[in-house]
Amino acid sequence: MTVASAQITPFVLSDHFGAGSSEDAKTIREAQGNAFLDLQRGRALPPYLALLSPEARVAVDARWSDISEAMFEFLAANYPSELFKLISGNVLSPPAMTFAAEIAGRTSFGHAVRTVLLPLLDHASPLVREGAIYGLRQHADATVAQKLRTLAKSDPSPGIRQAASDTLDDQ
Repeated sequence: MTVASAQITPFVLSDHFGAGSSEDAKTIREAQGNAFLDLQRGRALPPYLALLSPEARVAVDARWSDISEAMFEFLAANYPSELFKLISGNVLSPPAMTFAAEIAGRTSFGHAVRTVLLPLLDHASPLVREGAIYGLRQHADATVAQKLRTLAKSDPSPGIRQAASDTLDDQ
């Protein structure tokens, strides 16, 4: 093989490893995903991974061994509906739920954000309620504003009352 022939049929390294856009790359990614899912069948999945679609599960499990802010940011950027499923799935601890709610609020999917985060304003944990307030900050409508007014007046946590009040002031 000569250099000239190599230039006629270029080898794209990313295609070889499944990161390109060719049909071969797509086939490689699909095979990698199927192999991962086959391995998953043999082990107990953490509850949060079990909620994710196969594609998101492969992407998350390949990058993180545990829940993290970076994982939520990745999901918000690449699989926002999967982040919303995690929040709705009641599988996250209050600190993780707080981060997830705040990060969900950074997405541009206002209706979905309100649908997922509004119920969290009634969560038993003030930490979760606070994350929901901050997540709803950019997506407030009349329903959110009314709920925030109620929280600002009557939430048992002074921190929540203040966060709700501050959010209303920013509107």
